[in-house]
Amino acid sequence: MRDYGSVDILWLDGGWIRPDSTINDEVRSWGYDISKWEQDIEMPGIARMARRYQPGLLIVDRSVHWPYENYRTPEQSIPSE
Repeated sequence: MRDYGSVDILWLDGGWIRPDSTINDEVRSWGYDISKWEQDIEMPGIARMARRYQPGLLIVDRSVHWPYENYRTPEQSIPSE
């Protein structure tokens, strides 16, 4: 995050890799083989580290709703908000 100049967006495109507490019916409906073990990548720590070097950074932890979903990138649908 500090050797590439200004970085605008941190894109994490692996929404099936998530804390167990966020696995719900929506996630199960995707049909992915969800691990039997916890897959928490510790997003608060990643966000803190990244924003230390890139304060205005937008983060998308794709399909893991809130608080590290600064914007949504839907597939095959248009969200109501």
